[in-house]
Amino acid sequence: MPDTVNLREWRATRRRGCWHFWLLLFIGLWLVTLMLIATGWQSGKQRQAWQALLRVSNHSLLQALEQREPQLRAEHQQWLAAAKRKQQRETTQRWQSTLATLASRMPEQAWLTELQWQGDTFALSGLSRRFIALSALDDALRQLPGFLSVTPGAIKQDEQGRWQFSYQLKAGESYVSSR
Repeated sequence: MPDTVNLREWRATRRRGCWHFWLLLFIGLWLVTLMLIATGWQSGKQRQAWQALLRVSNHSLLQALEQREPQLRAEHQQWLAAAKRKQQRETTQRWQSTLATLASRMPEQAWLTELQWQGDTFALSGLSRRFIALSALDDALRQLPGFLSVTPGAIKQDEQGRWQFSYQLKAGESYVSSR
């Protein structure tokens, strides 16, 4: 009779191998789950610490800015005042140059009695001993830098024989924007 084959041992070994596989798989899943939970917990803890640090730093920054605000406002006001003074100084220098040019080009027989500035119009009036001096004055006014147009006004003779004149000059952008 042939030898009989005993498969019980083989089945038991196979069953133990299957149990080891499933046990290792279960333990591995359990460890991975624990690791994910621990990582999530640690990440949450770090996020809370980061948020607390951010709140503290924002609070500190806000306090520092609140303490510095009056000084910054004062510096801003000083800067605005300095910018305004600079603009006024530039405007004064521009007018000084224009008026000096006008004075140097004025005929000797003519002189100004009134200067007026309103909006973008510069008006001047004066007297002249000779009528011919008005032509030279007209040429001098038309050559003044910074003005777009020169409009002569009425010319009449007074009781003493002097010629009264008036002109209106329309200013360019550099004079109008600086006022």
